[in-house]
Amino acid sequence: YSARLAMKRREAPRPSDAIGLYNAIVSAATGGEALVPLQLAARVLGGDEGRAVRALEMLRSAGLLEYTIRSGWPVWGDGAGCLARLAGRCVALAGRDRGAVEPPRLEWRLCRPDGLPAIALYSGEKLLAGPRRCVEPEASTAPVYGRYAAVYLAPDIDHKRAPVLPPEPFALLVRNYSLELSKPEQLRAIMEEAAAARLKGGQSAADSILRRRLAEALEKPPLKPLEPRELEGLLAGHHTCGSPRACAAEAADLAARLEAALGMYGYTLASPSEDLASLLRREAEARLGRRLASPLRVYRSLMASARRWGPAVLANRGVIVLVARGNSRSLEAIEKNLAGYPYVQLYTLT
Repeated sequence: YSARLAMKRREAPRPSDAIGLYNAIVSAATGGEALVPLQLAARVLGGDEGRAVRALEMLRSAGLLEYTIRSGWPVWGDGAGCLARLAGRCVALAGRDRGAVEPPRLEWRLCRPDGLPAIALYSGEKLLAGPRRCVEPEASTAPVYGRYAAVYLAPDIDHKRAPVLPPEPFALLVRNYSLELSKPEQLRAIMEEAAAARLKGGQSAADSILRRRLAEALEKPPLKPLEPRELEGLLAGHHTCGSPRACAAEAADLAARLEAALGMYGYTLASPSEDLASLLRREAEARLGRRLASPLRVYRSLMASARRWGPAVLANRGVIVLVARGNSRSLEAIEKNLAGYPYVQLYTLT
């Protein structure tokens, strides 16, 4: 089971990966449309084209965009089969036998002008889309026959390049990521229940359990639909409490609400104090009915990641729930290292 879960975590794009790809797409879009080679999208994620498609699906599930995958040569079209409009002209894809169509003249460049992934699209020396500061690209992709993502950004969202997403897309993104990572856990629970039934009632009892649990999984989603109004007060806040137990209990109550809305991997519990971490773990385990990692060890890992990578990777932690003492050096470190990341629920002991 541990090996299966580790493999699932390696295969599934992380929220920070999807946000990086989203930033690259936004930089290359004109009029809310973009055409991106999947091999270049894969370079953004440091993976293969399949991983790029899974990241696109995460962004679609978060309501940020729609996309289609097409194969062919990128060419200037005449409006027929138009996948995106760039500089007032239609870009289409032609088959392997290009015939009389105009030869490809498009080139994509991947760069990080401000630390975030960006794509610049050129026709010869003319910049069609993307930042002008793509002067030292990580990769330059000449048009080839291959797979391309035709991307259409959601029209009701103000699309901006940033290391974090607005609240609703963020919640949907980490929720879908949590659901993906939860699949091995759900399968393990089903198989353990079936194995216990087999010991008591034989193979027919195990088969009955499998059929029932699989039917339940198909009919009843693991998480209820997320309503935007439920996000108010759920994703960020600063709370004060009068005793260590009160802080731990309030944070544990919030953890139960977050798990119901975002899944078990949609939030992170942490504390820089050994006694507060012990209380927080005990209170949260009582409400969630399962074992949790030490909030103290989680805190140390969290701070190390924040210092090294900044807010861009903190989305992988979901909503960060912290319990700390007020007027302490730890609180200063929290405020410094998590600056720029809005999805923090902080409980301070007065």
